[in-house]
Amino acid sequence: MDCLPYVEFYIACNPPLQARGVEQEQLILEILYEPDVPWFKVFTFTERQHEVIDIIGGCLSRVIGDCCIADGPFEDPSNLHVRRELTLPWAKLFLSRDYHDKGTRDEHKYPFDMQALSYKQTWTRLLRVKGYTLEKLFGLFDRWRHLGFPSSLDMLQEILGCYVSHNLGGTRLYIGSNVGEYAITKAVGILDNLLECTVSISNHLHHLIYVKNTGNTRFVYKCLSHIGLLQTTYIPIYTPLQDNQAECRLLKSAATVRTARKNNGNWASDPTTYPCKGGLKTNFTEPFSAFSGYKLRTKTASSISSLMKKVEHIILQSPNLTAGRTESKSSDAVAASTEGLIPNVPLDDNISCRPSPRLSNEDALEAEDLISFDECVSRNRVQTSSMEQKSLLDDDCSSLLPTNCLSMPFVNVAISSTLSSSSSSSSSSSSSSSYVYEQDTEQPQPLPSARTDCLVSPGRSRTTSTSRSTQMTGKAKGLLKDRVLSLASMMQFAPGYAAIRLQFGRFYMVNLAPGEVAVLEGSYRRMPDVLKNLEEATASDNLRFSTLLSTIGPDAEAMVGASTSTTEPKWVKPTIQVIVQVECSYQGETFYVEINVDTFDYTCRGPNIEVAYVLLHCPQYAWDMKMCADSAKNLDTSVIHRSFGQIIVNSLHIIAMPDGNSIFEFTANETLGLSVEGAAMRHVAKYSNTTRRDSHLSIVMTQKLSPSVMRDNRRRWSVPERQSRSKPKMWYEAYLSSSEIEKALEGNSTLSIGDRSSWNSQDLISQDCFSTLYESALEMMSSLDKIGQYNDNGQLNECGLIFGDSMAEEDARKGPTEFW
Repeated sequence: MDCLPYVEFYIACNPPLQARGVEQEQLILEILYEPDVPWFKVFTFTERQHEVIDIIGGCLSRVIGDCCIADGPFEDPSNLHVRRELTLPWAKLFLSRDYHDKGTRDEHKYPFDMQALSYKQTWTRLLRVKGYTLEKLFGLFDRWRHLGFPSSLDMLQEILGCYVSHNLGGTRLYIGSNVGEYAITKAVGILDNLLECTVSISNHLHHLIYVKNTGNTRFVYKCLSHIGLLQTTYIPIYTPLQDNQAECRLLKSAATVRTARKNNGNWASDPTTYPCKGGLKTNFTEPFSAFSGYKLRTKTASSISSLMKKVEHIILQSPNLTAGRTESKSSDAVAASTEGLIPNVPLDDNISCRPSPRLSNEDALEAEDLISFDECVSRNRVQTSSMEQKSLLDDDCSSLLPTNCLSMPFVNVAISSTLSSSSSSSSSSSSSSSYVYEQDTEQPQPLPSARTDCLVSPGRSRTTSTSRSTQMTGKAKGLLKDRVLSLASMMQFAPGYAAIRLQFGRFYMVNLAPGEVAVLEGSYRRMPDVLKNLEEATASDNLRFSTLLSTIGPDAEAMVGASTSTTEPKWVKPTIQVIVQVECSYQGETFYVEINVDTFDYTCRGPNIEVAYVLLHCPQYAWDMKMCADSAKNLDTSVIHRSFGQIIVNSLHIIAMPDGNSIFEFTANETLGLSVEGAAMRHVAKYSNTTRRDSHLSIVMTQKLSPSVMRDNRRRWSVPERQSRSKPKMWYEAYLSSSEIEKALEGNSTLSIGDRSSWNSQDLISQDCFSTLYESALEMMSSLDKIGQYNDNGQLNECGLIFGDSMAEEDARKGPTEFW
């Protein structure tokens, strides 16, 4: 606070002052009066804070001294005789009509620049969540900013459509509008949803570990090179091109989690290694059978001149349209007088939260939190007792506040019931002593029958699973349910094209200290310690998850056959869809046009943003799994983006080549500011499960397309002939999805920022939509160890220590060479 030009603090007085009891003293910039609680807020210069405190202290002493409050032993508490109407007893205040009338004393409760607004309200829900401020609210939306979530007060005002001000601590918002009461009500609803979303984000836990036959198990970090997985692990697909080299260097020293058990009284890590059989060229292997018979349709380009003129007209009109929208949204702010406003001051997380009229006896009242004008007040007089604390509304408040104490301690208010439910479930899971999924492989038991009381959509029948598969214990299911419920709760607020799917891939950790990695012997950790390290690494961006499983068709066949017996296949009836994804750029922002090459329908969307995930580590297998929740902006509602998409589709020319491949040709005219940055073709084979009707397995083959030289404002894109070893141009991924979850998330495409979806996360949990995905995935895990054995990223699985110079040291050694 010392670095800020202004300071904000609170003065408490009991009995409370009336409006005439609060006078603007010299050196004070602003006083806000809040008659519903026994204090008022002072806003002044930092350097004059102590001087102002002395002035106000003397003023209050004179005011209270001049008031003669007499109360007979049997009188009505509201019939108190006060010689001067500067103070008001609590009982009389709460029985008065003015207290309950809306708008009473507004001139004393809201900042000066909001006085001219017709409708005003104070939003104080941040005070109910300990440690929350407006700045923290913005910071927790870091992953969500590409979806349009606010990162500043200006963005928040635009979303709310109201004028917004706040106190210096960022714990109280003042909302004003001239439009109507409904605008204030809508703004408050948006703020409530944003806060609930951030609470879900901050309480979310990202990691779980699954092991079979747990017994007495510890965990170690082992290098990928020591267990044979370095050469077969590719860096994450969507790593920016400029970061490829750095990521490959980090991969050399990457580590993952492995199990350890006691052997002859000593701990020993799992000796399992995975063979690497070297790279295979895609042309020398059998293609994936689901895609082998598919042939792309040919298409000729159509005229785009009229569309170009239309877009040009839209671009010319857009500045006026934008100005009109801005003017309408900020009309309330313009209506308010801005003369003499104090400059905006950055929020400070160190400002204490304001108290509530009813104090919680869990909150300790610290002496340093008080603004005391009487140095003789001892610490013991303001300590909370073990008995239930009285409310400030009680008739006798002598036990709560001393008569000579003119200040109120700052305490944090307990979280509301709506928010505490998600918080309590998260905290209970984090305090658990074990996070292990257990499996009894020697005596497998059938899965429990489906719940008979769960919600079932119309037309969907309840099925009872009798598969003798991997079974999770009740405790493990509870931990998984808590994390998945937290993930689903966040997705209720995610606008755009949202998806939740269970992705197969490989986890590894980078920038791990050499002493943390086990070579022959190492540090054997318990489960809570490992999970704590993983959560810390998540915040430091040192975790990676590569979804690139393989580059050859036979591995895709093996994925479909995983957990399948010879007599009864589990994954059947694939539906094939082929999408051409065109990466575009307009005014510095990236968006995608996705074209269905069978129907030539298209959608426009922003980049896919991963907003939440639950990573299930499988240290006894070669691969892991991750429940991903992501979303992309719905740009189909944007006229300019839809027009650009139509230009791309009309200009598309698909040419069939004799070798069976196709060439795609698009416009490359950048006169309108639209540029095509990249293209890819995605084949998707979606299978249904024979025993779990809601589960689907999708095998995705992605091919990056390479551009040619531009000719006549057009450019051709084709499948490259040569593959890159470190980052291939063609690869396979696999994930599981739920038709019920997909159906529920369809409604998110029309959500606005701050809205909440119509579906409920508890409904999806009660239908076992998520648990069936994990059960299907765990059945497949043991069959996936051989997937990717023919991958080759160009790295060598060296058995020795691979820790040498750090990246910074290596770069420094490449400096200027001196000869002597």
